Amino acid sequence: MDPDKELDILIKRRNRIILAGEVKWSDRVRRKDIDYFSRKVEGLNCKKVMISKKRISMDHIGSLTPEDLLGMAKKIKR
Repeated sequence: MDPDKELDILIKRRNRIILAGEVKWSDRVRRKDIDYFSRKVEGLNCKKVMISKKRISMDHIGSLTPEDLLGMAKKIKR
């Protein structure tokens, strides 16, 4: 991975990248933000996700909202 490509989230398993993500917390995510993230991760063979206040619709990038993350957190057993 190119060191000048900053990502908010990068998850690895056994030294292999399995997820790359970006958090956009403004009131709306612009198309140019999505395109920029898409260009940053285009060479990565992993799942891509954007976390934002509202769900976005892109074929090649997953979308998570705060409600999605809370639902995941509730499923974690202590």
